[in-house]
Amino acid sequence: MLVALTAMAGSASAQTLSVASIEAEAGAQAELVVTGASLGGQTALQFNLSLPEGITLNEAAITKGTAANGHELSVSTLSSGDRLFVLYDMNLETIQNGELLRLPVTIGQNATSGNAQLSTVRFASNEAVSTVGRNVSFTITVKAPAPQKCATPVLTFAGGKVKCTCETTGVTYRYTVAPTAATGESTTGEISFGTTFTISVKAVRDGYEDSDAATLAIPMAAVGDVNADGSITIADVTTLVNIILGK
Repeated sequence: MLVALTAMAGSASAQTLSVASIEAEAGAQAELVVTGASLGGQTALQFNLSLPEGITLNEAAITKGTAANGHELSVSTLSSGDRLFVLYDMNLETIQNGELLRLPVTIGQNATSGNAQLSTVRFASNEAVSTVGRNVSFTITVKAPAPQKCATPVLTFAGGKVKCTCETTGVTYRYTVAPTAATGESTTGEISFGTTFTISVKAVRDGYEDSDAATLAIPMAAVGDVNADGSITIADVTTLVNIILGK
């Protein structure tokens, strides 16, 4: 293993590792992809991984990329809490360029955005061990979780009453009432509202996305003269809905 080798050469080499920055929501799972370049002749590598507070490595789910070429992987925890990674092959097969490791991480609910890094990066060939002089830094951005969406209301009409229910608690019902058979023009100066109306309702709540709209078509005759003006019109529909919803 690389940690057992003596440092026969201490100068920085052309070999490089890189990790792309990622964005993930608090409470989500994400992956860090470690990629190598200019690794010709290297048979092993070693690095320390440090992560921002609240972000943890899922060690059991680590996978090796095709560039690891069947190498063994050792992961251990240092006294600092950082993880020490060693990728090696006892037959001294060389590591290829490309994707080396996929490191799954959990973004804690209280995690904050921060810089992560690979440090103390070392490569080994059959002839020497070389230490890369710079750390590999990348950013983990923690996004606020997407707001929950209100469930679509369920509308029922019976006994002259419209009832709205919703699986999401604490919602307010935002509604519109529209005729379904209004005419497009009038030569008499009168507008007909047809024989049915449609109520459209959305459930809304602070901190939640509005629900999809639920619609219900109701016969005008089923409403009755709610406002007691001697006729059944769309005004009765609006009055009825206002009464039901406490307006």
